[in-house]
Amino acid sequence: MPFVDLVGKIFLRLLMMLIVPLVFASLVAGAASVGDVKKLGRIGVKTLALYLITTAVAIIIGLACGNIFQAGAGMNIPGDLQASAREAKPLLDVILDIFPTNPVASMVNANMLQIIVFALFFGVACILAGEKGKKVSDFF
Repeated sequence: MPFVDLVGKIFLRLLMMLIVPLVFASLVAGAASVGDVKKLGRIGVKTLALYLITTAVAIIIGLACGNIFQAGAGMNIPGDLQASAREAKPLLDVILDIFPTNPVASMVNANMLQIIVFALFFGVACILAGEKGKKVSDFF
């Protein structure tokens, strides 16, 4: 059995090793294949709007289910429990953290949001670079 466990772990590590380059390459190729920055912007706005709408629907469903089913009602919870939480980051810091200072470090740490943002900007740069950018986007 230890051999099967070893082979399974190696397989999973090989799969995880492919995730970052695959996401980066597919986003660069996808952004560059649009060919027009304005069209890419319209797609981005529609995507963001759809994301916000589906998030709002999910929140509404979650709140409704929580109120209807009263999850946790009737549980015996001791009154002397203490909860601790970290203070939330300011919104400006959250927005600033989306943009990587070092894209290679973001890829090493598998910080997917920073990788996505960098890949989209890289794809836009390929569009704006013209024929030289076309060669780079063809690579991806």
